Amino acid sequence: MSGATTPCVHCGATVPTPEAFMDAEGAVCADCNASAEMGESFAKAYKSLAIGTLSSALVSFCFNPFLVFTIMSFASGFATLSYPGRLDPEDRQALQTLQWPVPLALVSMVLAVAAAGMRLLPLMAR
Repeated sequence: MSGATTPCVHCGATVPTPEAFMDAEGAVCADCNASAEMGESFAKAYKSLAIGTLSSALVSFCFNPFLVFTIMSFASGFATLSYPGRLDPEDRQALQTLQWPVPLALVSMVLAVAAAGMRLLPLMAR
């Protein structure tokens, strides 16, 4: 039993059967399994950045002392837009299926500017 091996379905490497991980496609080596898990965590972080941008933009309509939430929304929006560029090319592949974070970040940044304008225009009219 100790000599049983299984090929990895992703890279083809021979893996001892007790050390193989299983995914939807079959047996996977430790390196491919770690790469898949990292891709999933990068995608979760990307989604969280985009949702955080929208959240801070929406909060800025109701509560925005010293335009703090507008600034937070812009910082989070720029982080969302630059996130894929900071990753290695093989890690970027996990983000290719996600199309909504960039438009959501842009819309959120526009909402933050609108909220800031609603606060500042009455002050400028005085």
